Amino acid sequence: MPRFAVTHVLREGETLYELRDSRTGCRALLWPDFGNNLIDAWLPGPDGRPVHALLAPETLEQVRQQPSWWGIPLLYPWAGVVQDGRFTFEGQEYALKGIEPNESTGHGFVKARPWQVVESVADERCAAVTCAIESASFPEVQARFPFPSRLTVTYRLDGGGLTLAAQVENTGEGNLPFAFGVHPYFHVPVPLDGKSGQVSGDSRDAQEGEGGDGSPGGREDVTGGRARCTVYVPAHRRWYSQRAAVLPPGATVAADAVSEPVPPDLDLRGGLPLEDRHFNGVCWGLDRLDGGDVEAYVTDPGVRLDLVMRASAGFDYVVVWSPPGRPGICLEPWTAPPDAFNLAARGLEETNLLVLPPGGHWDGWMRLYVRQTGAQSPEVVESSSN
Repeated sequence: MPRFAVTHVLREGETLYELRDSRTGCRALLWPDFGNNLIDAWLPGPDGRPVHALLAPETLEQVRQQPSWWGIPLLYPWAGVVQDGRFTFEGQEYALKGIEPNESTGHGFVKARPWQVVESVADERCAAVTCAIESASFPEVQARFPFPSRLTVTYRLDGGGLTLAAQVENTGEGNLPFAFGVHPYFHVPVPLDGKSGQVSGDSRDAQEGEGGDGSPGGREDVTGGRARCTVYVPAHRRWYSQRAAVLPPGATVAADAVSEPVPPDLDLRGGLPLEDRHFNGVCWGLDRLDGGDVEAYVTDPGVRLDLVMRASAGFDYVVVWSPPGRPGICLEPWTAPPDAFNLAARGLEETNLLVLPPGGHWDGWMRLYVRQTGAQSPEVVESSSN
């Protein structure tokens, strides 16, 4: 019997896919029928034991009510908001309102729609599930965003962490404008087993959200609290897309008009403790690792662990958001900033809005893992395939 497995889990009448490592007990829960959201994950710690890494919902209804508040929401074909729900591309104006029942235009249209399971594999190296969504399958989408595309995402759990590999394909006859973002919720402070004081994640009550402190999937917090956790993002500038809205209509937008050097009280390069801060910002001008990857992480000093987000070249922005009143922090790799369609139409090349020709494709990946604080990151050899 192979070390890794993919199985079906019935929860609240819905079929989830569980990716599991039988050797360590690490696992991840994927909900393809609702946004292909990986709603929970226990990742291997430095000693191999599971660490409950993601902020998970107590019920699936919570995800239905707030699709971008739990697990790993996927943001496509734009991330953030589109100003007034309208944009211009190649001289044509498009109105997005009506794509979602609530008229929202935030974070694209794939985060709450059903995806198709393409493949699941498991062997001695990993467990992986691949799902896809085609915009042409949804008439309400095609009527307002008439750029046919296919987004394919593979989640892979292995002995070192969790990888999300994404591919966008232009299946239409014209150019496809898009951005792609990932919205992972790290659970901070790291949940602990209240009895042993050890990092815990291999318990069924935690999976079902019955933690000792009443938090989603959490356990008793003996780390000294979320306030001591420290956030690190290697960004030199902050981005403010909304500033373009006050410029004269039709005026060309320059990067300096919508960004500025990070002020000292928001400079995350050396790390800042969460304390009572509420982070909600777009970080830009990122320092890169060898190969062009970007790495951001949060440190929990109570257990001396880092929860790490690493993303491939092409993700030029990292959004940092700390949801008020909840034990989480989001370190989100985005390919483009909010309102990228409109900013690009006004001549701002730094938005890095992606445009694919017919038949073209784009690939990118994000990896989540846990390391001992102060340890060097492991080498990451990733691609868009399994």
